[in-house]
Amino acid sequence: MTGYTPLKILRIISSLAALVILPGIFLLPKNFPAAAAHWQFIPAGLRTMAVFSLAMLGVFGFSVLLAVIFGRVYCSFFCPLGTFQDVVIRLTKIIGRSRKKGVFTPNRRRWRYSLAAGLLGALLFGTALPLGLFEPFAIFGRFTAAIFKPGFNYLNNLLADQALIAGLYPRENSPFSPALLVIGGGAMLAVAAAAARRGRIFCNTICPAGALLGLFSKISRLKITLDSNKCVKCGQCAAVCKANCIDYATGRVDNERCVVCFNCTAVCGFNAVRYTHRQAAPPAAPDFSRRDFLMIGSSAVAGAVLLPGLLRRTVPAAAAVMPPGALTFDRFTASCTGCQLCVSNCPGRVLKPAALEYGLGGFLQPRLDFDAGKCEYECTACSRICPNGALLPLTVGRKQRLQIGRAQYHRERCVVVTDRTHCGACAEHCPTGAIRMADWKDGLTIPKLKPELCIGCGACEYICPVRPDKAITVSGLQTQGTAQFRRGKPAVNRVENKDFPF
Repeated sequence: MTGYTPLKILRIISSLAALVILPGIFLLPKNFPAAAAHWQFIPAGLRTMAVFSLAMLGVFGFSVLLAVIFGRVYCSFFCPLGTFQDVVIRLTKIIGRSRKKGVFTPNRRRWRYSLAAGLLGALLFGTALPLGLFEPFAIFGRFTAAIFKPGFNYLNNLLADQALIAGLYPRENSPFSPALLVIGGGAMLAVAAAAARRGRIFCNTICPAGALLGLFSKISRLKITLDSNKCVKCGQCAAVCKANCIDYATGRVDNERCVVCFNCTAVCGFNAVRYTHRQAAPPAAPDFSRRDFLMIGSSAVAGAVLLPGLLRRTVPAAAAVMPPGALTFDRFTASCTGCQLCVSNCPGRVLKPAALEYGLGGFLQPRLDFDAGKCEYECTACSRICPNGALLPLTVGRKQRLQIGRAQYHRERCVVVTDRTHCGACAEHCPTGAIRMADWKDGLTIPKLKPELCIGCGACEYICPVRPDKAITVSGLQTQGTAQFRRGKPAVNRVENKDFPF
C-alpha cells in the first residue's frame, strides 16, 4: 500500500504549478505568462465566442479532447479553484477536523445541469454576470485581487522598507472596492467552508465548468474503475474520494463527478481501483428522466429570457468609461465575467471593479476611475491579457486612436476662472493635443477642447487640481470610436507662465 503513485504525483505537480502561475499573473504579471489564463476552460470558451479564431478554437477544443480521453483531469490538474479546495481539504485533515467522507452521495445532475443551462441561456442572450458569479477562474481571480494581492503587496512593501531582500521595490494596490472585497472574499470563504465539510461539492453541484466537463467525462476513454474480483470492500477508496463518487458496496464509480485525483488508486492495496479504459457496462436506465429535461429546459429559457431583462434594464452612468477594446457596451457586458485580471495588471491603476455604474448587469466589471489614475497612452495591458475576449487585443497604434470617452470642460469650476490664476495642467498632460490653452482675459488662458482629437484617456481629469468636482471630466461612450489623428508629434502642450502652481 502506498500513498503516492506516478499519476498522483503528476497531478500534484501540475496542480501546484497552476496554483503558482495563475496567482502569479495577478501578483507579478511581468514574471508569469498571461496566456496561462487563456487556457482556463470557461474563459477559453468565452474567448472563442467573442474573438473567433482557429487558435482559440483549438485551445477550447483541446480542453474538451482532454475530457473525452482522460475524464475531468482539468478539475484536478489545471483549475486553481480546484487546487485551492484540495489545499483546504488537506489542511482540515492536518488540524484534525476531517470532512464528512466515505459516503457515496447521489448525483444531483438535475440541479447541476439546470443551473448550468440557466447560466448558459443568460450568456447567449447577452449577460455574462450570472456565469461570472459561479465560474471558477473568476471566483479565484476576485479573491486574489481583493485579498491575496493587497496582502502580498503589504508584505512586499514591508520587506522593501527594511531592505531585507535586494531588488524589491514598493508596489501599489489597485483602487479599493468594498463590493469586490465582500463578493470576492465571501465567495472564496463559502467555497472553502464547503470543501472543508464536503470535499469537492462545489465542483459537482454548482460549478458550470464541472457540469460541462462531466458530460464529456461520461464518454471518456480512460476512467477510474473498481475490479469486483479484487475489491475486499474495505472502503478506503471511498474514504479518500474528494467527490464522494465511489460506491464500493456496489462496485460503482460515478465518473461523471470523478475529478480524477488518483487518491483512490494510490490508497488501494489490492489493485482493485484502476485508471483504465472503460469497460462495457450492463444496460442501465436513462440518466435523464422527462422531469429532468423539463427542469433543465425551463432553466435555460428562464436564463435566456428573465435574467438579461432584469440585469440589463438599467443604462450605464455617464461617468462609466469602459476599458479600451470593449468596443460596445452590449458586447462588453455580454462577455466579461469580472475576473479582475485586467484590474490587477493595469500599470496606471486606473481600472476599478464597477459597483452599479454600468447598471446591475455590469456588477464588478472593470471601469476607469480617473480619480485613481489615467489610461496610459502607450499601454495595451488590459486588452492583451483579457482571457474572455471581452476586451479585443489592440496594437499600440490602434489604442492611441481609440476613443473610449469624451472630455468635457466645466468653465465655472476652473481654477483660472474662480481664482484668477494660471493653470493649464490639463493641456500640459493631454497626449493627443485635444486640449490647448486659449486666451481668456487679463493675460490668462483657459482650456479649449477639440473633441475630434480626444480619446478619453482621463489624463486631464486625473491631473486637474480642482476639488471636489473637477473642472474637466471624461464621460463614457456606449460605442467606442476612432479619434482623428493629429499630424506631427502627439501633443505635449507647454504653458508659458512663471506662476504655474501645480
